[in-house]
Amino acid sequence: MTCLQVNGGITDLGTGKVECGVAFGCCLCRSITCGTPDTPCDGLFAGGRQSAYGVERIVILGEAGAAGAVIDCGGTQSCALTFFTGSWIDTIKCGGDSACVAAHFDVDHTNGLICGKKSCQDATFRLSDNREGDVWCNSPESCGRAHIEIGNIGEVTCNGDDSCNAALITVIDPREGFQLRCNGQGACSELTMKVIISSPSGGCERGSADLAPLKFKGITCSSGEACKGMTFVLENNGCAPVMMENLECEPEKSCSGAHFDFDAGSGGVVNIQNCKCGASCAEASGIDRCFDNLRILDCLGARHCRNNYQSVTAPSNGFLVLCSSMESCSGFNLNVVVAGGSQNVIRTLSGFHCGGRKSCQGAAFSVTNWQRDGRGEVVVIEIDAILCIAEGACEGTTFVLGESVNVQRMECIGKRACNGCLVRMGGEGISNVAIPCETLVATEAPRSIEENALPIPVVTTQEPFFKAMSPP
Repeated sequence: MTCLQVNGGITDLGTGKVECGVAFGCCLCRSITCGTPDTPCDGLFAGGRQSAYGVERIVILGEAGAAGAVIDCGGTQSCALTFFTGSWIDTIKCGGDSACVAAHFDVDHTNGLICGKKSCQDATFRLSDNREGDVWCNSPESCGRAHIEIGNIGEVTCNGDDSCNAALITVIDPREGFQLRCNGQGACSELTMKVIISSPSGGCERGSADLAPLKFKGITCSSGEACKGMTFVLENNGCAPVMMENLECEPEKSCSGAHFDFDAGSGGVVNIQNCKCGASCAEASGIDRCFDNLRILDCLGARHCRNNYQSVTAPSNGFLVLCSSMESCSGFNLNVVVAGGSQNVIRTLSGFHCGGRKSCQGAAFSVTNWQRDGRGEVVVIEIDAILCIAEGACEGTTFVLGESVNVQRMECIGKRACNGCLVRMGGEGISNVAIPCETLVATEAPRSIEENALPIPVVTTQEPFFKAMSPP
């Protein structure tokens, strides 16, 4: 034993190296320290079974500006339940079976992460100022339920059955060509992954929309149920658009129940160049860019849709009805029917924007939801907002919302904006409930929807102001 007494501590004694090479060799230690600012650490090597198991304080200080110190947990459970801090670390290697289970790494200037069989389950990796490298979850169940925060990487690879199941991975400012690869049965099932492109400190310059796009290789779900139930968010707060080359969901159930959100950012748009969609895309949401679904119904001009009748049967997620000029939608009768014809699951509608004088006066808007998922369960649609924000904008207007359709926000701003306006819940049947619009108004200031931009769907966890009645 390296520590002969419980709660003892060891250091590298200036050698730049700590080795826990035999079974249980350092597990009695309270702390392990390797390196100082003057004599940096070359590496910690835990090759024995449970050799550093449960050590609560491990400090690794590598050489600043150099390759960094090695952390190599090669033995079974060798670094499980440990707590690492430090800086200038080379690639973190958790190679042994269950080597880093429930461990915590809070280190900077790292160089990526490699996890073996079950080795990073339930572990936390906060790898700030990551210099380069990738995240490799290389074996079955290797990163299950792990929390990983990292930046400046080229890819996240989940190789092996359930390798990233239910993990939470945040990638900040990835490199050009970034990709997510899910190559095993259920490899990324229930994974929550957020990719964030930061905004520049000085904001975007005029004309930045014409910048060359930032190119990502994209998302590959190459096995059965590989991305089932996954949530993938790409938040582009930068100035340039993002071009994602491929979204691949070809094997059976590879993307069933997956949700993709490419509109979360405040900056450039996100486009998909190639969609390789199998049957599972019909049970995914947020991939309207792969299909020709209606994203916006534009009645911008004065009286443009006045007294018209129209049905929409294939809307996209984030579908918006835009009536922003005088009487642009007055007397308009619009039926939105969501019955599975949109080729992917519709979960969010941006809503109705009545922004001109008498723009929606006397109109009738209805939303009917007949969607069910692959298990036959009802899919609920959330409408972000109904905005009546001009004089007489929704005077005498009726909004008919069918079963399993909820609304998050109602705004009535302007003289007589909602006089006689009604929201009927539960459809046109006997059981429907008529609610005056003015009684549903939120107390917060409205969020405007730009007339010259596509809508940005808002994902929210707050309770809606009023809910539809779900079928039994």
